[in-house]
Amino acid sequence: MTPEQEARAELARVDLALLIVDAHTTACALDALRVECPTGCARLIVRNKIDLADAHPRVVRHDPETEVHLSALTGAGLELLRAQLREHAGVTESEGAFSARARHVEALQRVATHLDAAAVALHGTRAGELAAEDRRQAQQALAEITGAYTPDDLLGDIFSRFCIGK
Repeated sequence: MTPEQEARAELARVDLALLIVDAHTTACALDALRVECPTGCARLIVRNKIDLADAHPRVVRHDPETEVHLSALTGAGLELLRAQLREHAGVTESEGAFSARARHVEALQRVATHLDAAAVALHGTRAGELAAEDRRQAQQALAEITGAYTPDDLLGDIFSRFCIGK
């Protein structure tokens, strides 16, 4: 899979797409970026470099997307961006809420089920091979959230610590 294909596959999974453009970006150029976003995906348009356009930080809502005008150079408007990201995540100022996608919750429930089964297999019946399989399945469920970590990755990490010389 090419890097572009990987990026498009990841884009298909997002809940929110940040389209970061110059403050002077035309509507036509922005439309070209919108086409790349999956259907139903919320969009947050970040119009950067307002310091060069002599503009002020602000949030502009256009259903179904929101624009945040800011300057990354001066920091003006960055708090507006943070507030929009918190709002999209469902976090309010009064709570330290945990927000998770439904598929993440389901994956964590599968992780817990497999780890419980591994504990029973290991301590109850002393079946190490069954415990190992349940742990592998738990790792796969967790990888749905964190990204894949394959056995080859593990071996690469282990062997990267060895110093092989003459």
